[in-house]
Amino acid sequence: MAPTPYDAVPCKDRDSGVHSRPMNLDAMIAAALAGGREIMDVYARDFAVAFKEDTSPLTEADKGSHDVIERILRGAEPDTPFLSEEGAHPPYEERASWESYYLIDPLDGTKEFVKRNGEFTVNIAWVARDVTHGFGKDGPPADEIGHEYTAGERKPVAAAEAASAAYSPLAGVVYAPYLEELYVGVVGFEAWRVTGLPVDDPDARAIIAAAVGSLADGAAPFAEPANTLRRRAESLPLTGAAESRPYTIVASRSHLSPETAAFIDERRRAHPGLKLVSAGSSLKLCRVADGSADEYPRFAPTNEWDTAAGDAVARAAGCAVTEYGPARDTARTAPQDHTRRSARDSARAPGTTPDFEGPPDHHGRPLRYNKRELLNPWFLVRRSSGV
Repeated sequence: MAPTPYDAVPCKDRDSGVHSRPMNLDAMIAAALAGGREIMDVYARDFAVAFKEDTSPLTEADKGSHDVIERILRGAEPDTPFLSEEGAHPPYEERASWESYYLIDPLDGTKEFVKRNGEFTVNIAWVARDVTHGFGKDGPPADEIGHEYTAGERKPVAAAEAASAAYSPLAGVVYAPYLEELYVGVVGFEAWRVTGLPVDDPDARAIIAAAVGSLADGAAPFAEPANTLRRRAESLPLTGAAESRPYTIVASRSHLSPETAAFIDERRRAHPGLKLVSAGSSLKLCRVADGSADEYPRFAPTNEWDTAAGDAVARAAGCAVTEYGPARDTARTAPQDHTRRSARDSARAPGTTPDFEGPPDHHGRPLRYNKRELLNPWFLVRRSSGV
């Protein structure tokens, strides 16, 4: 397979044609592989588990991966802002001035890591201000600009905030070191996957060594990770991936909400042979991107760093990643406010599955990033073939 000249990939916007700050895909790939190596070093031995204020687990693998990713990306792109789950979170007023930035989850699926089921990933996305609001070359409908949703109610927001909230992930790298899979996507260009890529693979070792060497002397090259690995890759979606299989939904292994179960039940009525597959971390987005699943409903809390890299891979593979609930109502304590509920559901016994009545009116708006709140609304990932 001929190499792809990623150093020449334009990142287009609707007005100027080329974004002023293109991503460094080589550095993103090198950082993801290096983060994966740190994670697997910890995974191979006993490790302690601490817990954050929100009760989510934290291990030394999270911190080790964050540190090496930050060193590599800051060394390669010192002027590009950096936002990581395990780092400092600048206030919205500062973030709103960014033209582009790297958004990182150094260990997505820490619960899966602790359970030792292998379904964890390193997520690195390049997110940029998007004049199309994620709607493509024609831009958003006029009545979508300058509005947000709170508890299902459509409300205006300040013009400056509406403009600054228009960010999209334009490139993403997802690395699953235990599964030895690397997913890469550049929106508007292509998406691909490399399998059989452990952290001790000769190409991986060379890429990591070059990245670390560049930090030491400022001169070592990144060994062209994108072009090197693209030669080994399969384009997404995979040819024939949807053939001879039932309609497939992939859902969270650790966060299957009653609303998600209701959505799946509705889809099963339309597709009696429906297959439900569980997966951890951002692998769920990647499974839709590669064509092994048709939909991924996420009707439970996530943060922007959980989704951005996989979102970019999915969009680059031709999938739709869209909101499926009030964009601002993402409080962990009130998940029932994310969807309309019938009187029958209100009277239903706690813990039972509600009837699925569909989303509020703004269903279908592309998932957006760098919002004031870094929580995502509920969302749905779908293959381009639709339902």
